[in-house]
Amino acid sequence: MNKKKKALFFVMFILTLISLIFINSFFVSSFPGNFQPTGFVFSDDAGVSLGISRSTAINVLRDDFDGGTTDFTVGGNIALETLTGMTLEHFNYGKIVFSQVVNLTKDAYSPTGTLYDRVVDIDSNLIISRNFISVKKGNLTSLNKSAIITLYRVDYESPIILRNGDNCPSSICHLVSYSGGIAIFTVSYLEHTSTTTYALAEEEVEEEDFCGDGICNSGETCSTCSTDCGKCVVPGEDGGGGGGAGGGTIGGRNVTINGSSFSVKPGFISVDIEKGKSYAQQVNISNTGLTDLEISVSPSSTISRFVELGERSFILKKGESRIYSFRVYSSIQVKADLYTGKILFSSNKLNVPLDIAVSVQELSTLFDMKITSTKEYVIPGRIASAQIRMVNIGDAEYVNAVLEYGVMDFNNVVYVYKKENVTVTRNVISKKVTLRLPEDIALGRYLIYSKLTYKDKIALSDDTFQVEQLSSIMWVIALILILILIVLVLFAILLVKKKKREKCDICGEIIEGSSKEELEENMNIHKRIHNKEEDGEAKNLIKDLLVELKKLKPN
Repeated sequence: MNKKKKALFFVMFILTLISLIFINSFFVSSFPGNFQPTGFVFSDDAGVSLGISRSTAINVLRDDFDGGTTDFTVGGNIALETLTGMTLEHFNYGKIVFSQVVNLTKDAYSPTGTLYDRVVDIDSNLIISRNFISVKKGNLTSLNKSAIITLYRVDYESPIILRNGDNCPSSICHLVSYSGGIAIFTVSYLEHTSTTTYALAEEEVEEEDFCGDGICNSGETCSTCSTDCGKCVVPGEDGGGGGGAGGGTIGGRNVTINGSSFSVKPGFISVDIEKGKSYAQQVNISNTGLTDLEISVSPSSTISRFVELGERSFILKKGESRIYSFRVYSSIQVKADLYTGKILFSSNKLNVPLDIAVSVQELSTLFDMKITSTKEYVIPGRIASAQIRMVNIGDAEYVNAVLEYGVMDFNNVVYVYKKENVTVTRNVISKKVTLRLPEDIALGRYLIYSKLTYKDKIALSDDTFQVEQLSSIMWVIALILILILIVLVLFAILLVKKKKREKCDICGEIIEGSSKEELEENMNIHKRIHNKEEDGEAKNLIKDLLVELKKLKPN
């Protein structure tokens, strides 16, 4: 194959690959029926598998970490041998910065037992979650170094450091600082037992009963402490609660009516909270319209007992933005479970909802669990899927628990639900779950959640996804891309098969070739043959002349 052909095929291959990747990224997960583009391998829930040959470079598995996490792809294996200031961070929960040089290649292994496909599995052996860090000693020996640990969203008056559930000795752990919900402490060496855990706890202080502690104590009544004992009902007065917001709510997080407009960002908040705790939350509200607005704030009935609002109403001038703060809390009496609802921001006929999911956890947890939706968009009637990671952080080697998972909206309505028994060990278990959505489910944002229960211990986790239909415009784009691919392939075939032609200047015949080089070669061969034929004819003519001359010569 000549150079031009090779270049043509290379360009066509790159264009085809880019087009296929684009189609797969935007359309494959939403194609209806059993449509399967050629070249992809589909599973029963429309997942796509693509095999890629790897070299001997070590692959560091760190998908559970983000933020300032070290980029392990830079510099190859040599860089992995001398990592300085190596950082592992989970943006929502905290980070670990190693004070000493780390050689990650010590923990590399190959599932196939060869020098290829070697990995360092940080995801399965180190967890950073809310007020909790866990590391397995046997699988990550290279990380047994001194480190600086930072935990975010801490809400204690005077926190103490726990190592494997007990007070960490001052010779090992040292609290550097605690301010604004961020705690920083050092450890002289990260690992200790087969699985080493770190957490913070409130320093125990004897407190007397008081109004507002969430318990109706002896001596407190509805008249002296309505916060803990409830509102007193006077005969003849309506003792019912307040009504919900009336009328329909306009969907979306930014609404415009008659020149008035405002937005709420983010549009969704998920909070994991222990009983008796509270956490501060914030959203950004912007007046994007042409008029000043008076905005009122009210929680839905399903979430009102977990939300303590700041201002109930405020003025937001045109072009102005502000941070609105509120607290999410749970009393000790609330059952550990997942609760959903909305906070409605309203101004005249403008209504913008903030979706909220509150996972109420037990005071002393036995499990750590995380669910991650594997599909951002799902169309009605198709399959929503997620990856659930579970680990037993209690004293037992394994626990037989009940796993529940399902899909629900922000009005606490569950649309699909499954339940099964699982065995949770001290090793991280990863489980893929699938849930088929109803055909008539409404479009919008939904939660895919998981709940792990053992006796009175419960762990909860949730993630969001969108239920959407593929628009007609997107279908048109997909069809256009497919047609472009077909045209490119046909064009390549025609270019390859098209013959070049040229007239021989000696004999006048038409000579063909698929390329300029081949045409020149064919022309030269034809000329040589033609010249040989002319030479043969000339020789034959001379022979004939000699014969005739002999006949004419006298004896």
